[in-house]
Amino acid sequence: MHAYNPLTLEGNVGESIELEDRPHYYSDDHLWLVLSVTAYIKETGNTAFLSEMVPFYDKDKQGGPVDTGTVLEHLERAVAFTRKDTGQHGLPLLGFADWNDTVNLPIGAESLFTCHLYGRALLEMIMLMKYLGNRPAEEEYRTAYEEMRSRVEKAAWTVIGM
Repeated sequence: MHAYNPLTLEGNVGESIELEDRPHYYSDDHLWLVLSVTAYIKETGNTAFLSEMVPFYDKDKQGGPVDTGTVLEHLERAVAFTRKDTGQHGLPLLGFADWNDTVNLPIGAESLFTCHLYGRALLEMIMLMKYLGNRPAEEEYRTAYEEMRSRVEKAAWTVIGM
C-alpha cells in the first residue's frame, strides 16, 4: 500500500485519486512485498513466517479486514495481480506510477520498470518454491517468467538501423 504508515497500519492511494483518467493504484507497491519477504527468509531461514495469517488491506464498513490469508498467499496474490493486469502488448500496466512517482500517464500505459520488477519477483518465487519443494508452483512461476520475458523481447526491444 502506497504511503503506508506502520504506526497507524493505514495507507492510501496517494495522489492517484486526484486525477480521474489515471489509475487509482500504484503498479509496483505489491511487488516489493515479494522481494522483502524472500530477503527476510534468506536471512533468517524462517519459512514458518510464510504460514502466518495476516489480514489483507481491504476493510469492511466497521474497519475490520474483509479477508485474511497467509503471508505466502499475499505473495501469490501480488504476482497474480500483475500477471493479469496487462496492457495491449501484454506488459504490466502502469498504475498511477511505478518507481518514478512522477510518471502519471492515463489509464492503459504499460511500464517496463514494473515489468522488470515483476520478473525479479517471479525469479524470487521460483527460488522460494524450489526451496519449499513445491515443484508445480515452481513450474507455474517459471512459465509466467518465460511468458513475460518473451513479451518484453517482442514489444520492448527495437533494432535501430545504422
